[in-house]
Amino acid sequence: MSKSFWIASLLSLLSVAGFGQPYLVDSLRSILPKTKDPIQRVDVLLGLTRALTFASGAASGKASAEEALKLAKSINDQEGIAQALIMKANTVGPTQIEESHTYILQALQIARRIGAKSTEAFAIYHEAEHYIYYKNDFKTGLQLLEEALKKTEHGVADKHIGNIHKVMGRAYLTAGNSEKARRHFQKALTHFDRVKSHPFTDPRLGRPSYMDADGGALNKIQVLIYQSREFLDQGQASRAMGDLRNALSLSKEMGSLDNQAWAREELGLVYVAQGKLDRAIEQYKEAIQIYEAMGSSTYLAGAVQYIGDLYFQFKDYDVAETYYKRAFRLNKATFDSLQMIRSYSSLGRVALQRNQPDRALDYFEKALQINQALKDSSQLANIYGSMAFVWRAKQNSSKALAYNFLSLALSKRFNDQPGAVNHLLDISNNYRMLGKPDSAIYYGLQASELAQTYGFLGQQKNIQLALSYAEEEAGNYAQALAYHKTYLQLHDSIYSANASLKLKEEQVRQNVADYQREKEQAQREAVLLHTQNRLYLALAAALLAILLVGGYLFFQLRQAQRQLQSKNLQLQQLNLTKDRFFGIIAHDIRSPIVALDSVAEQIEYYLETQRPEKLDLLAKRVDKTVKQLSALLDNLLSWALLQQGVVPYHPKSIPIASVAESAIEMFSANAHAKEIRLETYFPGDLAVFADESALHAILRNLLSNAIKFTPHGGTVSLSAEQTEDKIYIKINDTGTGISAEKLEKLFSLEKTSEQGTAGERGTGLGLVLVKEFVEMNRGHLHVNSQLHQGSQFIVSLPKAA
Repeated sequence: MSKSFWIASLLSLLSVAGFGQPYLVDSLRSILPKTKDPIQRVDVLLGLTRALTFASGAASGKASAEEALKLAKSINDQEGIAQALIMKANTVGPTQIEESHTYILQALQIARRIGAKSTEAFAIYHEAEHYIYYKNDFKTGLQLLEEALKKTEHGVADKHIGNIHKVMGRAYLTAGNSEKARRHFQKALTHFDRVKSHPFTDPRLGRPSYMDADGGALNKIQVLIYQSREFLDQGQASRAMGDLRNALSLSKEMGSLDNQAWAREELGLVYVAQGKLDRAIEQYKEAIQIYEAMGSSTYLAGAVQYIGDLYFQFKDYDVAETYYKRAFRLNKATFDSLQMIRSYSSLGRVALQRNQPDRALDYFEKALQINQALKDSSQLANIYGSMAFVWRAKQNSSKALAYNFLSLALSKRFNDQPGAVNHLLDISNNYRMLGKPDSAIYYGLQASELAQTYGFLGQQKNIQLALSYAEEEAGNYAQALAYHKTYLQLHDSIYSANASLKLKEEQVRQNVADYQREKEQAQREAVLLHTQNRLYLALAAALLAILLVGGYLFFQLRQAQRQLQSKNLQLQQLNLTKDRFFGIIAHDIRSPIVALDSVAEQIEYYLETQRPEKLDLLAKRVDKTVKQLSALLDNLLSWALLQQGVVPYHPKSIPIASVAESAIEMFSANAHAKEIRLETYFPGDLAVFADESALHAILRNLLSNAIKFTPHGGTVSLSAEQTEDKIYIKINDTGTGISAEKLEKLFSLEKTSEQGTAGERGTGLGLVLVKEFVEMNRGHLHVNSQLHQGSQFIVSLPKAA
């Protein structure tokens, strides 16, 4: 096939990448049979492998990766072999780490031998990931990445450079260097954006690789998730939430199930940080459903484990244990030793809370045995810390201290500062229990100093209480009292901060209880049905029929309830409309009529007393009142017609300038009275396609509103501009502006009408009508305003043909 065919095919895939990963999979599968050139076919297979792994999990791409490797070897395509080895490493499960590492080393060796810089960079960042993620060897991993960056000036794809920065960012994030992490994440995002805007042409293929068919979107999702962790670590939960929502949206667009689940897990972490534990559980349950649909036992176990952690936080140990045991079964089935350590440790913590120290110690020792077999020290600090709690519960403070110091050393080694604070506090408490208050004070002060930077409020509170007890035992009563006062202040602060969470926690507990009851009921029914199915087939059929009828009736009942709720909402709205209508009649119409009621008597009086000069002022007042009443009646009539759905609608081409001049002429006297300058800019050739009466009503009400809330000496301007198919009419004023709270109800009858800057009254109908009329004419209404800084109303309407 020609080079133009390949480029056209790839550009087609890039242009529709937003349809999602399943589309890419289908497209690549359709291209594969047409691809006869073996080198080109290897690349299509590798692109398919990558698309499959992101869409359905790592294992789904294994067959295409092996086919690509076999084909590349048969034609001695060395670079193709190296790339296929890397992709094969990505399809290996998390329990086969060393096998995956072997493939990466082979690929790196080939790439260096043949001088393929881009593929070498591809292999290096995977090699670095092995050291950073699985060996906790940040130094070696970062050295590899720094070396790779020096070789990326020319001939290396943006995707590989972006991935180098991505892995460096995550490494620095884990090491606690947020500034460097954020810098590398930003560089990664820049390079991933360039994958689509500046596609890299592979010299071997004469075109961009199909492994870049997603346009960098899938890698961008990963960076957004990692960057959200950095924001969360810095206490910027809202920015973390923004990145994760972007990642989730992009994952849905790309059809990447594993990234959708991952983003939801990270959203759960943000909700936990915000104290919204019920929302966190919702996100993790969504993730579990995705992992179950994918058949991904490893990731499913992680999500199940974390839900257990959430229930553990609010002391629902029975439910927490249920989730921990399920996670353990999943981890055992996949031979995931690292996660089995976590499961044993979690079950040990539950046993501790139930005052079962011997059982807890058994769980922790099992976790320790697996850890020692793996020779992995990353989780040892938590295991030793937990064992310290066990020995403290068994009244053996000396043995508890020994484990505390082991935990502290490991926490410092892995830069886990919050963990170090907890271990220092435990050491202080154990020394106090051993009758050594001076040592308790020494380590308590170390914990306090570290907690100022890294600790949470709860840690600081516990430290102050521990120091108070230690100082008291040392005989320093004044200092003990000072620490205790600080403890009480922190306690009150935490109590206030957590008070709003109690109701949510109780709601979640109730949901858990309901879930448990439903689950137990379902299990009992399942056993009963199983027995009946074997003994009474006929009865089972009858029961099934009853269930179907019951389900149908229940469905009908729910439908009726929804309809009733809908009708009730409509009645409430009609009631509000009625109250508003009678309010307008009772006050806004009655007031001007009452004012006119005495005019005849005043005229007669002025004529009898021969004071005709007063009649001119009276005539102006009558004219103003009648105009106000006429405008009010116009709005009421329009509103009534809209409510009945019988408002006339005859759209046609209307020059904006003529309608604007008519509206300005109508309100020039009002503007003159308040010394308001009216400015207009309406190019004579601009025309909208709309109903003329509706357009008059829109401009009349917006102009009236602008003059009403603009103080003496202000400015009101009307202008229009056009785009290809829209006309934008803008009404600006230098008036009082609108607060954010009032903006939300600006176009609702629920709001209360306010007086203008000169005491002008209104009904609140004007802006409601404007919105209705704009939408009737297939337009949009937008408001920009800040309190005391004026307002801008923008009406967009279809442009006349």
